[in-house]
Amino acid sequence: RGNFLIRKEAIEIFLEKIRRLSLGLRKLGLKKGDCVGLMAKPSPYWLIIDLSIIIAGGVSVPLFPFVSRKNFEYQVHDSNMKYLFVVGQELWSTYSEFRHLFHKVITLDVPEEEKSDLVDMRHVMLMGDKVSEEDPALYINMSTLAKDSDLATIIYTSGSTGQPKGVELTHKNFVAQIKAGHVRLPLDPRTDKALSCLPLAHIFERTLVYFYISSGASIYFVDDIKKVAEIAREIKPTVAAMVPRLI
Repeated sequence: RGNFLIRKEAIEIFLEKIRRLSLGLRKLGLKKGDCVGLMAKPSPYWLIIDLSIIIAGGVSVPLFPFVSRKNFEYQVHDSNMKYLFVVGQELWSTYSEFRHLFHKVITLDVPEEEKSDLVDMRHVMLMGDKVSEEDPALYINMSTLAKDSDLATIIYTSGSTGQPKGVELTHKNFVAQIKAGHVRLPLDPRTDKALSCLPLAHIFERTLVYFYISSGASIYFVDDIKKVAEIAREIKPTVAAMVPRLI
């Protein structure tokens, strides 16, 4: 009972942040079909940003952390990226020289002295609160406007074997995979725990994590790939995605 209440509270906080951020993005000027880059390490905030972009009508473009500057700039131009989310000082320092390429750069956990021309993500959420007061029905309307055939994301290969290649995926593509997951790998939200240790910028892990969410399973993120075994012993997950490097 206690664990259920904690999980329910966490889900409510998660959904509320998505609502506030998606409304704030609309207020910031995001239009349907605008491409928004997402540069962050795996965490709940990665998911909040990704879903907020999509609900607001944008096209989420995940970027692998510490991708080469050449490939970063190529993906920005190739997707016609208008906005960029960056989480963390380390990532921002790596790509700050490209700030002029974007209409707006939205950051989280970046020092105040570096924010002269940036928008803090918390401020965007506050903008969303104001929008919600002005138009209480807007969020519901936004979340029901998407069509199956609408573009939801553009995913790029890491670029390790040449120029990154972009793939366009629709809402229907995601939903079909999630539905199939429930058929092939049914999870019990009362007992199943998922360990996420692969990059969310990779479509394999990203789709799996959204499947976990739709199943109601608890998700634990690995913050250091070298500690996978240690964390797994502590969490005792019932499901996790692995690649040969980690097996």
